Amino acid sequence: MEIKEESVYTKNRLIELSRRSYEQGICLFSDFLDASGIKVFEEIKKELYPCGYYLNGGFPDAERLMVCFGTEGPAEDGIQFPITFLHAAPTAPKYSEELTHRDYLGALMNLGIDRSRIGDLIVKENEALIICEDSLSDFILAEFSRVRHTEVICKKVDHFPEDFLPKREFCEGTISSLRLDAFLSRALNISRGRSSELIASGKVFINGIEKRDLSCSLKPDDRISVRGFGKLRFLETSGETKKSRLKVSWERYV
Repeated sequence: MEIKEESVYTKNRLIELSRRSYEQGICLFSDFLDASGIKVFEEIKKELYPCGYYLNGGFPDAERLMVCFGTEGPAEDGIQFPITFLHAAPTAPKYSEELTHRDYLGALMNLGIDRSRIGDLIVKENEALIICEDSLSDFILAEFSRVRHTEVICKKVDHFPEDFLPKREFCEGTISSLRLDAFLSRALNISRGRSSELIASGKVFINGIEKRDLSCSLKPDDRISVRGFGKLRFLETSGETKKSRLKVSWERYV
């Protein structure tokens, strides 16, 4: 029941933002949507006012996305999303505890911050990149000083640091079809039955949207997340083998 009520709130909020954007002729932004929020957005597109919209999470592979109502284009069209990048790191790295994503997120939540106001949180070698709403950045800079027993220092950065971009491994192989279950079987090196189980149990997401359709067909640049297995990006189909199998390539995030 709680999940349903949350979905109803998200639906009403998004529709209201589209209405105000359409009637006032201005750009309005949602909070950061998680996978369930993005799913709600996809389901209600036909109910939105015709104001145009564009999603952005601060970098191409972001999982948590903010919706801008009032435009159909990226930042090149002059639309600047109210997103700030903050870099946090131990003040004394030599004596720091091992800090995880859960540790950093827990410390932020302990400040009373609503999770929807923070986008992706990426942790690498005890340092973190925090993507948040502009209006929240000064508060975090002033109050965020400790993760577990480790003192940290937080500073604003002008752009997404390349060091925090996920590393990718290029892969290629052949599959019988572009069906999601066939691709996952090959890309994850698991049985077709196992890939079907993962999809049916709601553990597979394409571009942030949960997919339970085994026959869902992949398109170039689709980003696939599989709980327990990591992330993939489907690249392209480059022909067929003599046995009529499709030659495909993809990237695996490592």
